[in-house]
Amino acid sequence: TTLAISAKKGFFKEGTINHKNHLEVVDFEIFKGKIIIPVSINNKPYRFLLDTGAPNIVSERLQKELNIQTINESLIVDANNNKDTMKIVNLPSLNIGKLSFENNISLVSDFHNHQLLQCYDIDGFIGSNLFGNTAIKISLKEKKLYITDKVKNLNPKTKGIKLQLIGSQLAPYINIDLEGKNGEKGSEDVLIDTGMDGIYDISNRAFSVFRSKGIYSQESSDIGSGSIGLFGNTEEQEQYQVIIPKIKINKATLANVSAYTMNDNNSRIGLKLLEYGDIESTSEIQSENPTKLEFTVKENTYIIGFVWDEKLKEQIKYGDKVLRIDHLNIIEMEICEMLTIKEYLKDKNSYEIEILNQNNETKIIEIK
Repeated sequence: TTLAISAKKGFFKEGTINHKNHLEVVDFEIFKGKIIIPVSINNKPYRFLLDTGAPNIVSERLQKELNIQTINESLIVDANNNKDTMKIVNLPSLNIGKLSFENNISLVSDFHNHQLLQCYDIDGFIGSNLFGNTAIKISLKEKKLYITDKVKNLNPKTKGIKLQLIGSQLAPYINIDLEGKNGEKGSEDVLIDTGMDGIYDISNRAFSVFRSKGIYSQESSDIGSGSIGLFGNTEEQEQYQVIIPKIKINKATLANVSAYTMNDNNSRIGLKLLEYGDIESTSEIQSENPTKLEFTVKENTYIIGFVWDEKLKEQIKYGDKVLRIDHLNIIEMEICEMLTIKEYLKDKNSYEIEILNQNNETKIIEIK
């Protein structure tokens, strides 16, 4: 989730942490592909989603429970460039492990009526602005979040690269280098977004620059809709899937990275990157093969979002309703069950789908 905020400069930078020389290690849960961390407020436990692409957010239900007054409102733009106004509150105290974060600014959202966020049973987002005065390490392998005020406490194996904290929400950006198959080069600053599922999503602005340099070794396009932001689905539009021969982050290199364009003004790297380790390796890491299809949910229905394979476009189109994937009877699934389909397909070399197209015809197709 990425959010752009219209608020006075420095507004989200407020807040303190009442500990010095600390290293706190917190166990977290991976739930439906997201990091859920335990939080306590007034000695009561809550579930928060760790999302460095957003500022702190609390649910409307939690605001009412804690009786927190609204102090302001702000125009917010989500990852799909959809806009809405959100309430702003001051969160008096929030504990992660033994660390107490006080007087942090937070947005308010109605998670429990959001078509997908309701499925995570969360009370809020821990966003980038909470960690403005700390260093963190996220280990998917250990399922642990490390929080410290001294980077050396994390025992880094290599010298790090500079992190920029941008804007009022202190959004974390790093620089990455791209390289084409014939040595063409490019670089850009990208948002570290732990609320995003993939490795690398490219802004349309960066896409046009790198495309003109010939960095992409392969590209395909389709007109459809994919991601669901805080304020709903993207509009139907043309997007691209590309293959990048090399992406270098510090001393680590990812080879043949499958990436996708999107509407946000800035490119971002997501949670899937951390599946390859802590990105301190100096070796080349081979990425997974690109997907041929992208699915999405629209009006509580599982549909085709994008078709990246040219041959499949003869049989499947955006908006086709997915009835079945292998033995999974999709039409009988509740919307929250649909979030488990991506995990099911993760290691599949082939699968069978049954779709109902817009001519009311049923088709069964083998995806390899």
